[in-house]
Amino acid sequence: MRKSIGWLMPLAFLLLMACGSGGNGGSYFTQTSFDEINRYFEGDQDGFVFITVDNDEPFVKTVEQVANQEKVTVWMYNPYRADGANRNEDGRPMYPDSSDIRGNSVFYMENNRVVGELPADGYAGSRLVEELTSFFNLYR
Repeated sequence: MRKSIGWLMPLAFLLLMACGSGGNGGSYFTQTSFDEINRYFEGDQDGFVFITVDNDEPFVKTVEQVANQEKVTVWMYNPYRADGANRNEDGRPMYPDSSDIRGNSVFYMENNRVVGELPADGYAGSRLVEELTSFFNLYR
Protein backbone atom coordinates (compact mmCIF):
# COMPACT_ATOMS: atom_id res chain seq x y z
CA MET A 1 0.00 0.00 0.00
CA ARG A 2 2.78 2.43 0.94
CA LYS A 3 4.55 1.83 -2.42
CA SER A 4 1.41 2.62 -4.42
CA ILE A 5 0.94 5.91 -2.56
CA GLY A 6 4.61 6.84 -3.01
CA TRP A 7 4.32 7.26 -6.78
CA LEU A 8 1.05 9.18 -6.55
CA MET A 9 2.65 12.24 -4.89
CA PRO A 10 5.06 13.05 -7.75
CA LEU A 11 2.29 12.43 -10.29
CA ALA A 12 -0.08 14.77 -8.44
CA PHE A 13 2.65 17.43 -8.29
CA LEU A 14 3.26 17.20 -12.04
CA LEU A 15 -0.46 17.49 -12.76
CA LEU A 16 -0.77 20.57 -10.55
CA MET A 17 2.22 22.21 -12.24
CA ALA A 18 0.79 21.54 -15.69
CA CYS A 19 -2.61 22.95 -14.79
CA GLY A 20 -1.24 26.10 -13.22
CA SER A 21 1.19 27.20 -15.91
CA GLY A 22 -0.67 29.74 -18.00
CA GLY A 23 -4.10 30.92 -18.91
CA ASN A 24 -5.09 28.27 -21.44
CA GLY A 25 -3.83 24.82 -20.48
CA GLY A 26 -0.29 26.10 -20.04
CA SER A 27 -0.47 28.53 -22.95
CA TYR A 28 -0.46 32.30 -22.77
CA PHE A 29 -1.58 32.47 -26.41
CA THR A 30 -5.25 31.99 -27.25
CA GLN A 31 -7.30 32.43 -30.41
CA THR A 32 -10.42 34.44 -29.67
CA SER A 33 -13.61 35.75 -31.27
CA PHE A 34 -14.63 39.13 -32.66
CA ASP A 35 -16.72 39.91 -29.59
CA GLU A 36 -13.82 39.28 -27.25
CA ILE A 37 -11.22 41.13 -29.33
CA ASN A 38 -13.56 44.08 -29.76
CA ARG A 39 -13.41 44.62 -25.97
CA TYR A 40 -9.84 45.85 -26.53
CA PHE A 41 -10.91 48.31 -29.22
CA GLU A 42 -14.21 49.54 -27.77
CA GLY A 43 -14.40 48.20 -24.23
CA ASP A 44 -12.40 48.11 -21.05
CA GLN A 45 -9.63 45.63 -21.85
CA ASP A 46 -5.90 46.50 -22.01
CA GLY A 47 -3.25 44.08 -23.20
CA PHE A 48 -1.64 42.32 -26.14
CA VAL A 49 -3.66 41.53 -29.25
CA PHE A 50 -2.36 39.71 -32.32
CA ILE A 51 -4.36 40.05 -35.53
CA THR A 52 -3.44 37.67 -38.32
CA VAL A 53 -5.19 36.73 -41.54
CA ASP A 54 -3.58 33.28 -41.82
CA ASN A 55 -3.14 30.97 -38.83
CA ASP A 56 -0.63 28.87 -40.77
CA GLU A 57 2.00 31.58 -41.30
CA PRO A 58 5.32 30.70 -39.62
CA PHE A 59 5.35 33.91 -37.57
CA VAL A 60 2.12 32.84 -35.81
CA LYS A 61 3.94 29.95 -34.14
CA THR A 62 6.82 32.27 -33.22
CA VAL A 63 4.45 34.77 -31.56
CA GLU A 64 2.90 31.90 -29.62
CA GLN A 65 6.29 30.52 -28.52
CA VAL A 66 7.62 33.89 -27.36
CA ALA A 67 4.37 34.73 -25.53
CA ASN A 68 4.61 31.44 -23.65
CA GLN A 69 8.33 31.90 -22.98
CA GLU A 70 7.81 35.43 -21.67
CA LYS A 71 4.57 34.47 -19.85
CA VAL A 72 2.67 37.26 -21.59
CA THR A 73 -1.01 36.78 -22.41
CA VAL A 74 -1.66 37.38 -26.12
CA TRP A 75 -5.12 37.12 -27.68
CA MET A 76 -4.97 36.15 -31.35
CA TYR A 77 -7.77 37.14 -33.67
CA ASN A 78 -8.23 36.07 -37.28
CA PRO A 79 -10.80 38.31 -39.03
CA TYR A 80 -11.66 35.38 -41.34
CA ARG A 81 -12.61 33.31 -38.25
CA ALA A 82 -14.81 35.78 -36.36
CA ASP A 83 -16.18 33.12 -34.01
CA GLY A 84 -12.64 32.22 -32.97
CA ALA A 85 -12.63 28.83 -34.69
CA ASN A 86 -14.47 28.44 -38.00
CA ARG A 87 -14.14 30.28 -41.31
CA ASN A 88 -16.73 33.03 -41.79
CA GLU A 89 -19.65 31.74 -43.85
CA ASP A 90 -19.56 34.66 -46.27
CA GLY A 91 -15.76 34.47 -46.66
CA ARG A 92 -15.38 38.14 -45.76
CA PRO A 93 -13.17 39.40 -42.92
CA MET A 94 -14.64 41.04 -39.83
CA TYR A 95 -12.36 43.70 -38.34
CA PRO A 96 -12.91 45.83 -35.23
CA ASP A 97 -13.83 49.44 -36.05
CA SER A 98 -10.40 51.04 -35.90
CA SER A 99 -8.22 52.70 -38.47
CA ASP A 100 -5.17 51.86 -36.35
CA ILE A 101 -4.96 48.16 -37.15
CA ARG A 102 -3.46 46.04 -39.86
CA GLY A 103 -3.26 42.30 -40.16
CA ASN A 104 -0.25 40.22 -39.10
CA SER A 105 0.69 42.60 -36.30
CA VAL A 106 0.93 42.39 -32.54
CA PHE A 107 -0.59 45.37 -30.75
CA TYR A 108 -0.53 46.63 -27.23
CA MET A 109 -3.93 48.15 -26.44
CA GLU A 110 -4.56 50.61 -23.64
CA ASN A 111 -7.72 52.65 -23.05
CA ASN A 112 -9.17 51.57 -26.41
CA ARG A 113 -6.09 52.83 -28.28
CA VAL A 114 -3.18 51.18 -30.02
CA VAL A 115 -0.13 52.33 -28.06
CA GLY A 116 2.34 49.90 -29.60
CA GLU A 117 2.53 47.83 -32.78
CA LEU A 118 4.95 45.20 -34.03
CA PRO A 119 4.45 43.91 -37.59
CA ALA A 120 5.07 40.18 -37.08
CA ASP A 121 5.38 39.63 -40.81
CA GLY A 122 8.18 42.22 -40.98
CA TYR A 123 10.75 39.97 -39.28
CA ALA A 124 11.80 36.33 -39.37
CA GLY A 125 13.72 33.82 -37.31
CA SER A 126 15.80 35.01 -34.38
CA ARG A 127 15.21 38.64 -35.29
CA LEU A 128 11.45 38.17 -34.81
CA VAL A 129 12.09 36.48 -31.46
CA GLU A 130 14.26 39.43 -30.35
CA GLU A 131 11.71 42.02 -31.51
CA LEU A 132 8.79 40.22 -29.83
CA THR A 133 10.73 39.80 -26.58
CA SER A 134 11.59 43.50 -26.53
CA PHE A 135 8.02 44.49 -27.44
CA PHE A 136 6.48 42.32 -24.70
CA ASN A 137 8.95 43.62 -22.11
CA LEU A 138 8.34 47.23 -23.12
CA TYR A 139 4.58 47.07 -22.56
CA ARG A 140 4.07 44.44 -19.87
